[in-house]
Amino acid sequence: MEAVGAESGTMRVVALNDYAASVPVQDFFDYPVILAMQIDGKRLRVRVRDNGPIFIIYPFSEQPDLLNEEIMTRSVWQVKRIEIDD
Repeated sequence: MEAVGAESGTMRVVALNDYAASVPVQDFFDYPVILAMQIDGKRLRVRVRDNGPIFIIYPFSEQPDLLNEEIMTRSVWQVKRIEIDD
C-alpha cells in the first residue's frame, strides 16, 4: 500500500470475470495480506486453474477468525484491476 500511497479508504478489486469486492486498505495494515503473483516460485498465469495474474491472500491458516464470509469475499483471484477510493 505504501507503493501507491494508500493509507486509508477502500479498494475496489475486480476479477477477470467481473466479480468485484470492496477491500478496506486497513486490512493490509491489520493483517499480513498479500497480493500474490507467484506460487511456489512460479508466476500465476491468467488461466482459471492458476488463479492469476494476481490473487489477494489473507492469512486464514494463521488467523482462523478470518474464515468468515465477509473476509473470504475479499480474497479475490484473477485480479485484473484495483481502484483505490479515499
